[in-house]
Amino acid sequence: MSDAVGHPEWRDDPRFLTNADRNANWATLLALTEIWTLERSAAEAEAILSRHGVPCARYREIGELLDDPQLAARGAFAQMHDGAGAFKVPNPPFRMSGSRAEARDHVARLGEDGAAVLGALGISADAVAALRARGDLG
Repeated sequence: MSDAVGHPEWRDDPRFLTNADRNANWATLLALTEIWTLERSAAEAEAILSRHGVPCARYREIGELLDDPQLAARGAFAQMHDGAGAFKVPNPPFRMSGSRAEARDHVARLGEDGAAVLGALGISADAVAALRARGDLG
């Protein structure tokens, strides 16, 4: 990273020689790096660091993230629909062989599954009907 930010002398700086030294002087290293970042846009800093093999990523606006072609190619988001329209949600960050691990396009309406859930919990149909009659179950 020292070469990427134009400070090769940091490699020989006793505050940063080893990982333990860098950890002990983390605030100083971060402050020096921040000075470098203040002179560049986030995209420019990311490009420079990436060219030097420094693992990094800039923070993105939500719109940028949702429209990222790499994330789209990886299937990072699923398109969902509900009464308000379409929207994207994140898929799990892992894949599984033999089973589906992805967001599913079903958003229940308010109270849609309440009776079934209560029934599965052993609540009688009469009790569910009473809840519905009182307006406690949509």
